[in-house]
Amino acid sequence: MKGKEIIKRSGGITLIALVITIIVLLILAGVTIATLTGDNGLLSKAATAKNTSTEVKVIEKIKLAYQDYYLGQHTNPGYTFQNAVDKMFGEGVATVTESNDVYKVTFTNGKKYTFNALTKEVAELEEIWTQNETTVTNTKTGQVLEVGDTVYYDSGVAAYEGIGDNQGKWGILGAEDGKLLIMSKQHVGTVELNEKEGCINGSTLLNNACSSFKNSSYADSARSVKVEDINRITGFDDIPSPAENTHSFTLVNGKVSKDGKVPSRWPSTVFEDINGKTLPDDSPILVTGNYYTYKLEEKISERSKSYNLLYAPRYWLNSPYTQVFEGSAMWGFLTVTDFVTSDDGMWYSDGFGNSISNGVRAVVSLKFNIKLSGSSSTGWTISE
Repeated sequence: MKGKEIIKRSGGITLIALVITIIVLLILAGVTIATLTGDNGLLSKAATAKNTSTEVKVIEKIKLAYQDYYLGQHTNPGYTFQNAVDKMFGEGVATVTESNDVYKVTFTNGKKYTFNALTKEVAELEEIWTQNETTVTNTKTGQVLEVGDTVYYDSGVAAYEGIGDNQGKWGILGAEDGKLLIMSKQHVGTVELNEKEGCINGSTLLNNACSSFKNSSYADSARSVKVEDINRITGFDDIPSPAENTHSFTLVNGKVSKDGKVPSRWPSTVFEDINGKTLPDDSPILVTGNYYTYKLEEKISERSKSYNLLYAPRYWLNSPYTQVFEGSAMWGFLTVTDFVTSDDGMWYSDGFGNSISNGVRAVVSLKFNIKLSGSSSTGWTISE
């Protein structure tokens, strides 16, 4: 009897132990799976580490590409940063654009990076603000702004507070590289560009006139307005093709010949390009024109907020141009007048020159973390 009881108890204990063992194994399996697959799991961490490693490699490759470009252009003047990026990542993998010493590298997978040629820093672009002509949208919050909306912005420049109803008021200009742009509703000053030197150094002079309007609490940078800012609003994209606007000038028997023809009404015996290179007999200089103009009211309504923001007495655009004529070429900067873009040449290839003064409009690029409260009707207030 006792033996039977012992056997029964022994079988009971074994069954309980087996159940407990299974439960423990299931718990351990659950913990293991969670450890591997959770938000902070090993697999997630491994994927993050891999992505981080890939990110670091891309950043380092962009830096190396710039070094290659910087060294290569000294031996090959035609070598560009785009050429160096193609060599580093493969042709067609990324597109390079440049503005004010900052290069934007856009990859076919949608990733975008900026490389600052002055600081040598690379940063990934986060497209928070996007622009569709006169509409600007925050992709994270869904907030929608209209170009020309009033923004109350304290630039910190006591000498410029706006005049009358425009005191302290700036306007929504658009979005660039995922950041929100605002523009002064009035000229912040004037800049005179003098002949050849004015053309060569014009971009720096215009940006310097606007740099003090950067309020470090809210803004990343301040610069002069460009024609690209206006084109984003109007949707204008009929930009002249370099292939169709490159012309060869040659001095033939003391007269300037363009594309093999010597125009009789241009008797000039000297042709000098923007870098001061004088054209010798039978030695060609290639000049590419990029000049264009269009009327603002042909693209946006004269009763719109965007028109009221952009249209003002003559002011500079920080956009140099080259205009090619029959027997000469002219270099200068675009302006806004009754046309969106108009030519104001400081230096002519036939020896004549001008010194011209125009107004300046400041553009401020706001930080990613700024917030706007208010409405399109009452205006927007900036906060961090």
